[in-house]
Amino acid sequence: MKLKLVSAAVLGAFAAAPAFALLPSTPGASDTVIRFSGATAQNNQIHNFMRRACVPGTLDRYRRTSNNTLYICNPAASTGLSSADKLFVYKDGDGGSGMGVQPVANATNLTFMDVTTLNTATQCLASSAVASVSVSGDALGLPAFTDWSCASHTEVNAVPDAGVSDVEPALLGATATELAALAITPTNALMFGTPVTVALRNALQTKQIADGDLPAGCAAGNESLECMPSLSKSTVTGLFTGAITDWEMIGLAAGPVYVARRVQTSGTQTSTRVFYLNSPCASGVAQFVDSGNTAATGDAVSLCATPGALTTFNMNGSGDVVTCMASHNTAGRFAVGVLSTENTGAGHRFVKIDGAEPTVYGAAKNRYQFVMEATAQRRTGLSGNSLTFFNSFASGLQDPAVIKPINTGFAHNFCTTDGPSTTAPGAGCTGLLATALSGFTPDAAPFTAAQVIANPVMTATKSGAGSPVNCQFLQPVWPF
Repeated sequence: MKLKLVSAAVLGAFAAAPAFALLPSTPGASDTVIRFSGATAQNNQIHNFMRRACVPGTLDRYRRTSNNTLYICNPAASTGLSSADKLFVYKDGDGGSGMGVQPVANATNLTFMDVTTLNTATQCLASSAVASVSVSGDALGLPAFTDWSCASHTEVNAVPDAGVSDVEPALLGATATELAALAITPTNALMFGTPVTVALRNALQTKQIADGDLPAGCAAGNESLECMPSLSKSTVTGLFTGAITDWEMIGLAAGPVYVARRVQTSGTQTSTRVFYLNSPCASGVAQFVDSGNTAATGDAVSLCATPGALTTFNMNGSGDVVTCMASHNTAGRFAVGVLSTENTGAGHRFVKIDGAEPTVYGAAKNRYQFVMEATAQRRTGLSGNSLTFFNSFASGLQDPAVIKPINTGFAHNFCTTDGPSTTAPGAGCTGLLATALSGFTPDAAPFTAAQVIANPVMTATKSGAGSPVNCQFLQPVWPF
């Protein structure tokens, strides 16, 4: 480990009392540094991947915001790097997927945490020990780590080495020149959901139980998959285009429709536009509602708490959407948002779409269609240890043996809560799947929910020609 340490005494203090120790300043010559930018919908899968990419007991995560993170650890053998050295992985998510494309291709500076000033004496004052998560049939699971909150930390401008995006770079506006500057690797099938505030979920349950659309044994507030309410795709489309402006239009109590969306460069926003509006895949279609107010763009979470006349908010990152939905729910407001199914939160719950459940089983059975094929891309000139880590990262996110424990880290109640007459599908029931053309094979049909959780592989693809084309409808590859 080649780091600039103050002294052996300081090192000992760091081990015994990390809240009062200075962190290493500059990575050594043999250490690995890589900076990622792009999709915040994938922040949680990156986080769970890093828990497995580090020697257990060595990982520290430092967070300035939910969109700006630094991981430091000794790399595990699975990365192809020496565990005697250190691994520094940065992630900047401001602006979403688009920032994982053009800035990488054009070598444009973005803001990352500044490790040269990072310390736990004045900047990262709060830490917590996060326990390991065991995963059935997987010896490693999700190892424990130390989580640091660095709200006062400084940032530095730097060029990202690689990016992640929820859809292919071309769909995010990358030019031919930019595409030529990138080495693009398809990663996995990323499940998106339609989150609503808990207050709205409960109201939908009450109505749909009364209408006979949910089992009579369900009750408002039930967290099970069986009691999850459903909205039609056309209803959600109307909410997102502004055709539905009051909840009484769908039989609920009158009140304005609040929408927590993302900025236009977001892959989550693009994925939602593709699925619900067929935009930007076709011209002349209805467009997504917009705040129409620059003050409601970006990290405008405070406006979600006291919105005034505003009903639509454009958020920089998925974490901001989670916070915005929580603010709406605290106030009892009915709101709908845009999130990948990686994202949990006290203020929102996902709903079914046209009766199809947002689970890996629903996706593998070709019922749940709100699935996009994601990519990771790097500059073509990336080399050395950084390239070695990128390759292990991109290949790991394609592997169902890695995806399974990553999914287990997405703790949704509907995965583990029984309904009035059925058994819950099990931990890790939503999130990611290996793509149908990844080289991995799904279980032979007919398969069960438990089998798909253990071996999450899609049976259909949007990559008929080998590369993702997310404007294309899913095409079956395997029996389902």
